[in-house]
Amino acid sequence: MHRKIRIEEKHGNNGKYEKRCDSGVSEILGSVMIILIISVTIAILFAMAWPIMEDVRGNIREGGVKDAFYSFKEMVDRTLAGVDPAMSIKFPLAGGRLYTDSSTKINIGVWQWNASNGSMDLVFSTSARYQNIGRLIYDYDNKWGYVYEFGGLIKRQGSFSKVISSPRITYLERSLGHRYLSLPIVMVTGNMSYGGSGTPQVKVKVLEVKTYDFHNATLDFAIESEDNTAWYNYLNSIGMNVSIVGNQVTTFQRHYDEIHFTFYRIQVGY
Repeated sequence: MHRKIRIEEKHGNNGKYEKRCDSGVSEILGSVMIILIISVTIAILFAMAWPIMEDVRGNIREGGVKDAFYSFKEMVDRTLAGVDPAMSIKFPLAGGRLYTDSSTKINIGVWQWNASNGSMDLVFSTSARYQNIGRLIYDYDNKWGYVYEFGGLIKRQGSFSKVISSPRITYLERSLGHRYLSLPIVMVTGNMSYGGSGTPQVKVKVLEVKTYDFHNATLDFAIESEDNTAWYNYLNSIGMNVSIVGNQVTTFQRHYDEIHFTFYRIQVGY
């Protein structure tokens, strides 16, 4: 295929003929059009792929944080079992915030029958020393996060929260109202706060272990948490028959054949 070349002749100022060729201009315009088409195509493909890339990055980010919290819970359980009184783990921040606070509270009252005066006596209650059980929180821009609280692991997604790894609570209910409860209570203390990027080292140290055992006793139990719906669903799933009253998840007075508490105070920090 032959390309036609247009040649124009005209008189110059010196009276001689001059020739001009438009083939070079056409080639430049063609190249520019090709570059524009390629650029627009790339931009469209990138715009279509960007949400997918963001989803993949988000899944990778959340997966790393989730794995770290599962490892943290396992590490705490090992620490409380006496495998190692002090351990540490690296947490990926991934643009979020990792911190401790003491807003979660627990209220426990235990009554036993006093035959000498014919009344129910309060034999144990959570004083200020055992009331604030604290928590470890990871929050990503108020969109999603994870919480270690009350010995369990909670996942947050917007306003929804769910217990995804159970605390070591044992609740048994037999016929004729016979009940057994073993309740390990992990109290998170510390003043830790990280944000931004990096993988800071988080240390766990056991400060105190205290046990209480009761037989033929009546129990009042309540946990006050920002994730009260998660605890309501979990505790009911194991048969404890709890209710939400205000911002607390509570059981009203119920009789137990055996009640065993173990309070673990741990320090979480740098």
